[in-house]
Order: sequence, then C-alpha cells, then structure tokens
Amino acid sequence: MGKKGGEIPPDEVRSETVVIVDDHARFLNALQRQLHTAGFSGVKTALDTETALSLIQRRRPEVLLIDIHFKGSKQDGLDFLTRIRADGFSGIAVVLSGDRSPEQFFRAARAGANDFLVKGPHVSVPAEIVRLLEGERGHIGKSARVEAVSDLGYFRSFGLTPKEIEVLKEYAVDFPRLTELAERIGQAKVQLRKVFSRIYKKTGIKNLGQLAHVISVCAMFERDN
Repeated sequence: MGKKGGEIPPDEVRSETVVIVDDHARFLNALQRQLHTAGFSGVKTALDTETALSLIQRRRPEVLLIDIHFKGSKQDGLDFLTRIRADGFSGIAVVLSGDRSPEQFFRAARAGANDFLVKGPHVSVPAEIVRLLEGERGHIGKSARVEAVSDLGYFRSFGLTPKEIEVLKEYAVDFPRLTELAERIGQAKVQLRKVFSRIYKKTGIKNLGQLAHVISVCAMFERDN
C-alpha cells in the first residue's frame, strides 16, 4: 500500500518504541526522521547516556540504537550497554558506529549487542531493525564461527594460549556440552573446566552462554560489515 501526502498507512505503522543514543545532533535527527518515514511512530532520542538511561527506564523500548564514542564522557556506549543488560534490559540492542575494528566487534558482542551496523549511506537502518524484530538474522555456519575465533584476531589479543584457541575453535563448531566436548578432544572434563575458567578470566566473558553469543555475533558482525 502506498503513502499519500507523506502519511504512513495504519497497517504500516510500527508500534515498537525505539531509543537512539548518539552525540551528533544532526545525525540523530536525520535518523529519527528516517525511522518516522519508515513507519516507526515511537522514536525517542538522547544525546548522552544519562538521558538515555532515563528514557529506557520510563519507556522500556523494544529497540536501542547506540553509538560507541561520546565526546567528553567517561562511559562509552558499550559500557552503557553492559550496564543496562546487567540491570535487566532485554530489548534488541544495535550498535551503530563508524568504528568497525575487531576490538569493537568483540566488545559489542560481549556487552550484549544483537547487531552492529557501520554508519554510512549503504545501511538502511529501518530495514535492519525490522529484520531483527522479525527474527531474520541470517544463518551463520560453523566455518564462520570458527573463523571468528581464528581469524577475527581479537580473541588472540587476550593472550590465549594455542591450546585455549584450539578448544575455542572446537567449541565454536556446534557449541556442545562440556561432557561431549571433553570426549571429542580427549581431555578430562575437570581439566576442560579449568581451560574455560582461564578463557573467562582473560576475556571478561562470564559463562558458556555468553561465550556462545560472543562467538556467533562476532562472526555475524564480521560477515555483515
């Protein structure tokens, strides 16, 4: 159904609340207009994380779009995302940044991001949000997950040993239970637990569930960007 006079037909209006956090007012306003044009009626904006926190607590948005770097702030967007995830924010979180380094991919995944979009005219933010809301993330095969460990490089920057890297690569294949993984690589389960404990300590990852998320999402970030 087409749009008449700039109005969005009722059946194309999205009811989800979207909060955008970015310290560039011009970009913030342009993205808000873009989302409104695409049918998102509940778009709120914040120039800093303090304002964003108040909006999130009051509005409980389904989607958060957040930049990484904020001028003059000690807390960047990924620190903020980590904080609100710990406080119970369960909505979709999308990092929207010009910084596409492996370090930021890893940090975004560890903070609980669902997607990472590199700023630019090639990205349709409304379409990507709809894709996420409808559960269309795309398939990440085992080879891409293994590459996220071996080729993304940031895992190695934590000083992981070759043995720890090999365990991670085997785990990335299909995220098996520890008992199965121990049998597969011929190592006692108690020793394997110690390996993962060292990995957690070095990387700041808390448990297997978070580790699986970080590996999968890093693979997706690398593929999509």
